[in-house]
Amino acid sequence: MFGGSGITSQLENGTLTIHLGRKFDNAAKREFQSAYVGREEVRRYVIDFRTVTMVDSAALGMLLILRAKAGEEHVEVTLRHLKDAILSIFKVAHFDKLFRIE
Repeated sequence: MFGGSGITSQLENGTLTIHLGRKFDNAAKREFQSAYVGREEVRRYVIDFRTVTMVDSAALGMLLILRAKAGEEHVEVTLRHLKDAILSIFKVAHFDKLFRIE
């Protein structure tokens, strides 16, 4: 865990799983970026929304930045365990077209 946002990460077999805290918002920006910056051995990013109950527009931007980085590295980004309300937001923003959602 990095700080107050409850973000943790785990690298296993080339998959970096980032577990988000309850709120994924602008306050989580540094912790979120710290979870993946400098990790050269990553072949897949999995963002785990299991405990997330709130996202804001900054969170959408953070995901787009990660997607751009992953695209440069030819690495897949998967969003996992989204609650229905958050999935609805992502569909309105067409994130279901930009990311793999499980």
